[in-house]
Parts: sequence; structure tokens; C-alpha cells
Amino acid sequence: SVEEAAEIGRLGDVPVVLSHHKVTGSSNWGMTRDSLKRIDQLAEGQSIHFDVYPYAASATALMPDRLSIAEKILIVASDKYPDKAGKYLKDIAISWDVTELEAAEELLPAQAIYFAMDEDDVQRVLKHERAMIGSDGIPGTNTPHPRLWGTFPRVLGHYSRRLDLFSLETAVYKMTGLTAQSFGF
Repeated sequence: SVEEAAEIGRLGDVPVVLSHHKVTGSSNWGMTRDSLKRIDQLAEGQSIHFDVYPYAASATALMPDRLSIAEKILIVASDKYPDKAGKYLKDIAISWDVTELEAAEELLPAQAIYFAMDEDDVQRVLKHERAMIGSDGIPGTNTPHPRLWGTFPRVLGHYSRRLDLFSLETAVYKMTGLTAQSFGF
């Protein structure tokens, strides 16, 4: 998909912005070294940037076929079982005496947070010169992913001030100026 987006951008002579650069599933951890190198190669002669959010967990619909990518899964909403919001899928399965797959299928439709990324990958992507800080989330639940409201404070506090991953000025630039420049604002 990255190759295709770069080709479309090149052929159309338009900037490319890739959304949510990350790798999920422990078998893929560390592959951001390769993906970032490839993005840099593709960006020679064209504008390519990407956004990243500062968490090693993602949020989306609960998908039983994707359970294996995550180290753990937190249920944030279930239409059929609203009382399960804020509980881990593993604990729900144990309490129901079923497999995690059976519990996931029973909870549907539902939303979940998947703990499926490696912190080293997250930091590597955040530090990259083409990385813009992005945020999204699924509002309307009592236990949303913290990126819905906490992305920018986390970048400033945790990654800039506490870990010194980059300066405060760089953090602010990645959240504002680089984003505006990349989108032509």
C-alpha cells in the first residue's frame, strides 16, 4: 500500500500522507526499521509524510479474526454486554468458561483496544523527520482509547519531557507546523 500510494503521488504530482504508520503483532515488531527506510527511499523526489499516534495500542471494532495480533485486548464497549466495558477479553473468557474467540464472538458488536505494538517501534516512528503526530478515537464509550483526548499531552509530557525523545520545539512542530506544511495549509 505504501508503494502504491507513493506511485499515485508521483504520477499525480501530489504530496502523499500515509495514515497511522505502525506495525502490529509481535512477529512484525522491529519492522519499522525497514518501513521507514523504504519510505525515505520512495520520498526521494516527492513529498511523503505520515502520521503516528503515541501509543503501543490501537482501538477499533472487536474483530475475532484479529485476536492473535494482540498481547491483550481491552473491551471498551459491547452492545449486548455493556457491563463488560473496561474488562480484558481474557478475563471475560475465563469468567464465562469459554475461549477468548468464543467470548469475542458473543460480545459482538463491540469495540476494543488491542495491545499489539512494540514501544521501540512507536518511538522510532515518532522520532522520524517525516512523522506528524496524529490522533483519532472512537467517542461515545465510557472507556475510549486515550488517544482520543490524550495524544498531545502524552507527546509533550511523556515523549518530549520525560523520555527526551525530541525537544519541546520539535514536538510542537510535529503537531502543528509539519502537519500544516504537509497538507499545504
